[in-house]
Amino acid sequence: MKKEVGKSKEKAAPKYNHERETRVLLEEIRSEVRLIGEQYSSLGKDNQEIKSELGSVKSDMQMVKLDMRSVKSELGSVKSDMETVKSELGSVKSELGSVKMAVMEIDARTRKNTEQLNHHFEILNRHTEILNTHTEQLNDLTSQVESANR
Repeated sequence: MKKEVGKSKEKAAPKYNHERETRVLLEEIRSEVRLIGEQYSSLGKDNQEIKSELGSVKSDMQMVKLDMRSVKSELGSVKSDMETVKSELGSVKSELGSVKMAVMEIDARTRKNTEQLNHHFEILNRHTEILNTHTEQLNDLTSQVESANR
């Protein structure tokens, strides 16, 4: 095969078309601008939803603040009541100590009295035995006197 000089088998490069490239670029830019517009619109809706939720959160926070004020007030009342209870508990402890001392004193007296009563019962039992012995002796003497008088 012979090559022919001057003739090329390759096709010539197409002519550069500025107009066509500009239209393609403009279409791409329009498409991107539309996409940005849609996203911006979506952001506006999202922003509105966020504002609405934020308003709800603010309202809830106001209620929480009011509730917290109420809780603080009640807590102050509870603290005051606790101080009163502590004070009264101190008085009760003091009184209980006095009662305990009195009970211990009564217990000591009761033991002493019990010991004395037991001692007196022993004396009474001995006297009862003596009286029984004397009664028997009297009965014997009375029988002897009656026998002698008959």
